[in-house]
Amino acid sequence: MLLLWEARRGQETPLGVFCTITLLKPHMIDLEGTIKDEEILSILYGSAMTKFVNFASSFTQYRGSLYKIAKILGIQSYIIDYRHRFSHGKQMPSLRVFQQCNKVLMDWIKDYYWVKEE
Repeated sequence: MLLLWEARRGQETPLGVFCTITLLKPHMIDLEGTIKDEEILSILYGSAMTKFVNFASSFTQYRGSLYKIAKILGIQSYIIDYRHRFSHGKQMPSLRVFQQCNKVLMDWIKDYYWVKEE
């Protein structure tokens, strides 16, 4: 359903929908079980988390540190830590960490965006 919305509306897709789609894509690939390589799955989740954080920062007018933006939005600071480790670190977090972060962010977008949209 969300992917259909993205296809129909393109760049006019609301930010909350776009953030949700970003998180759902690696989760759906993971559930399908077609990719067994944990490193590839971790890269998919890490990329989605990075993209999500970058887009979610648009929910606020504040332009500064991602930690401050996360605090304003009520996103746990460890999400930013893992985003930085994925983007800039030498050792990537485990697949389990990415799966847990994805769940936390899905819960956040549900409460922050979807509950309000209802």
